[in-house]
Amino acid sequence: MAFEPVTWIIGWLLGRAAGGAWSFAFERTDAKTRLHQSMKKWTKDLKQSGQFIDFDESSLLKALFSPRNTAAQSEMRGKLTTETGVPSYDLIFGALLDSWGQVREELGENAQSFFQISEEDALDHLAKLSALIFGSCFESAPQRDTWENMRQLLENVDDIRRRQQEIYNALAESDQAPQVRLPDFMRKMGEHAYKSRMANTDKDLERILRLRRKHFATQVIVPDDSYWACWTREPDSMKIVCDETGQDLGYWSLFPVGEEVFHQFLNGQLTHEQMLTNHVLRWDSVVTSSVFLYVVGVVVPSAGEYKSGRVLLDMFSFGIDIMERMDVAGIFGYPSRNAGYEIFEHAGFANSGVIVGNDDGQPVFYVPEIDGHLARVKHNFSRYVRKQFKRVPIWQEDDRRRFLTRITKESNR
Repeated sequence: MAFEPVTWIIGWLLGRAAGGAWSFAFERTDAKTRLHQSMKKWTKDLKQSGQFIDFDESSLLKALFSPRNTAAQSEMRGKLTTETGVPSYDLIFGALLDSWGQVREELGENAQSFFQISEEDALDHLAKLSALIFGSCFESAPQRDTWENMRQLLENVDDIRRRQQEIYNALAESDQAPQVRLPDFMRKMGEHAYKSRMANTDKDLERILRLRRKHFATQVIVPDDSYWACWTREPDSMKIVCDETGQDLGYWSLFPVGEEVFHQFLNGQLTHEQMLTNHVLRWDSVVTSSVFLYVVGVVVPSAGEYKSGRVLLDMFSFGIDIMERMDVAGIFGYPSRNAGYEIFEHAGFANSGVIVGNDDGQPVFYVPEIDGHLARVKHNFSRYVRKQFKRVPIWQEDDRRRFLTRITKESNR
């Protein structure tokens, strides 16, 4: 019987498990084709490197993808057999590294030369293969249009690039300059993606204020001092978005407030400036079973609708992260442009009838306190992000991990 690398690889990924969403997903012709193309690309590059004089594709893949019961492979298979999410790049990389190490140990001098090179030399080849398998799994995944799968993709682009840097550092003293080659759709996203991070340093805030002045000129509602007061109370209240060149594109701002403040603002008893200067709560002070969020706004100076949408998508994805980790009881804010009215309305917000700064063109929108309404708003956020996930800015991974760790700890108080 002819050797079928795709069948071998699927067996390695799933182990002896049968049935389930992933088993059916891998039965599709398109899924098998992706895996086949990934393997052909990897083995072709390996052969053309000229590094392995005894190169034999069939025996190499059979050895590398023989099912084994290592901890990394068990964790990877658990992800595939019990869930519909995509196993992370690092899980796949760890399982491959375990396989490579076991073959090396079991066969010793009888193994192909690929298994006899140093671990440092093998890292680059295995990292490339891991990226290709991850890309194939993502594109073949059951329910691949879910937000969780998309978030995994954004995170794994950064993970792959982090691994690339680790490999480069490991081989820095050699003549090699390894490069992890991402699947095309991931490379385009990773290299040309917009990025975002919390504006939690004073220099970041200065960048925010420059964007604000550029956008509003002399039409600002509140002075810069109000932004400084807001930022001093909670530095994680503003997020800055950069384009593919690293230039500041725009920012958005929101922060938690108390329930009484929520109702006072909707009753017209508080001003926008008072919200910024007196009523900002720290994320570590909110009652996580009843979180109220004030949306200050989304600002993108001198940009068309396409680029403005990027900043808005970043705020929506942040909102999803918060609503998945905290019990959000209310959201409110106001748009400063006509397009903002439509965005709020389409997302499921209602016009409160309250206006900001005595300006009829700046009504306050809020999510009505009706059963299930916040869930519908979250669904709408997810729908916008799902339809345009390749345009969602990548939240700088260390900053995202820091913030989410922070609110997770706080939710366990």
